Order: sequence, then C-alpha cells, then structure tokens
Amino acid sequence: MDGYRQYCKEASGFAFSDKDQGAFSTGRIIDAEYCYLIPTGISSAIAAPMMCAGASTYEALKVAGVMAGSNVGVVGLGGLGHMACLMAKQMDANCVSVIFTRAPTPEKIRAARKLGHRAIDASGPYPFECSDESSGIQLQDLGKPDTLIICGNELPDWKNILPVLTRRSTIVLMSIVAGVDLRIPYMDFILPGHRVIASTECRKDRFAEMLSFVDGSGMQPWLEEFEMTEKGLEEAFGKLEKGKMRFRGVLKVPEGGI
Repeated sequence: MDGYRQYCKEASGFAFSDKDQGAFSTGRIIDAEYCYLIPTGISSAIAAPMMCAGASTYEALKVAGVMAGSNVGVVGLGGLGHMACLMAKQMDANCVSVIFTRAPTPEKIRAARKLGHRAIDASGPYPFECSDESSGIQLQDLGKPDTLIICGNELPDWKNILPVLTRRSTIVLMSIVAGVDLRIPYMDFILPGHRVIASTECRKDRFAEMLSFVDGSGMQPWLEEFEMTEKGLEEAFGKLEKGKMRFRGVLKVPEGGI
C-alpha cells in the first residue's frame, strides 16, 4: 500500500482491536512502531485531540493538495471541522469558508467567522454568505472553494453544495456515515471537472509531520477540559450528546489521581 497502511484490507482500527485496553485507562501497551514523540511545545491537552481528529484532518488537507493560496471549504463545524479551518489557515489558505447545510444559528456563524474567513449558508438551492446578524449576502465567485472537506455527521445535499465550489474542485470525504449511499448529481459534478476522494485516517509517516506542523505554527484547537471522574464524564458526554461541545473534549486526571 506504499505507506497507506490504513487502507490495508487486514487493517484493524480503534474500537475493533486491542479491546482489552480501555480508552479511559491511565496507560496502554502498544507497538513501539506506532508511538510518536510529542514535541515539548505541545501540551498533553492539545496533543490528545491531535492524535485523532488533528491527524485525520491534516491527512485530508494534504491528500487534497492544500497549500498557500488555496481556497478551502469545510462542511461540518465540529471536532473535525474546526481542526480543518485552523489547519488550513496555518497552511496559508487564501480563504477558508465554513459551509452550513442547515440554517446556522448566530452563535455558529460567529464561530465560523472566527475559525475561518466566512460562513456560507447552503441549506437551500441558493447559497449565500452569512453576516454576523445572519442576513444574506450574495455569494461572490472570488474565494469560492477549490477544496471541500466533508466532515459532518451526515452527507450534504449535493444539489445545494456543488454551486458553492469553483471549477475543477477536489471534494474530500472524511465522514464515517454508515448505511447511506453516495449520490451526486452526475452532470452538475462532471461538467465543472470536479473530483472526489476519500480520506479517513492519517498515514503513519504523517503523524510526526503533523505534530511538527502544530508545534511550529502554535495552532490552538478549541478545547474543553473535564476531570476523569464520574461527574466529569457525565458532564462531558452530556455536552457532546447535546451538540454543545466547543469543539473537542479532553479528560484530565485529577491532582489526587483516579
């Protein structure tokens, strides 16, 4: 697989392997081949989400060829989506757009504009740019995404999404959504010369590259910290299940231990 071990047919990922070792344990035994040195400039709280959401998002941006001057669109403003916005900006993307497939709240619009450069409402057939007051602004061709990262918990309505893109765009599917079919309007997709690729996990050699990138850029993901106690877990999962987490939750061991 030339480095892409995550796509090996014999691969067994998290939740499907090492079931005798819990995710909330204080330690874990793992093959040294898959251990990575955390740079001293990255705290444990930041390193934790980087080893999952951060690495996966970095891989998606890299396989799409994002670089300085790219225009990046992100569908799904959550744990993955906010990472995509922050990383794309650190890669010197020209314009980062958060694209909503449902009418966004003013809070979401403000978060999108802070994480990226603009927010786009694509919940209907005529996408428009959102202001802080949630009123519509006609969508301009300048800055239209040439790369689209799909990282929401559902697939978008492609009829509404494709008009947001510039010609010959790259669509990267990150979302793990079981039991659904990928149905893209054929002519709307091929006539502008778009392409679609999948990226679900980070290749092994890019983990160290990602950590060096985060350390060098000083990137700060949006985190909420909770104590690794019964009360802390209840609070964390309560916010997660209600969609109120902004945007990654980190469990920390209390000073007195567990």
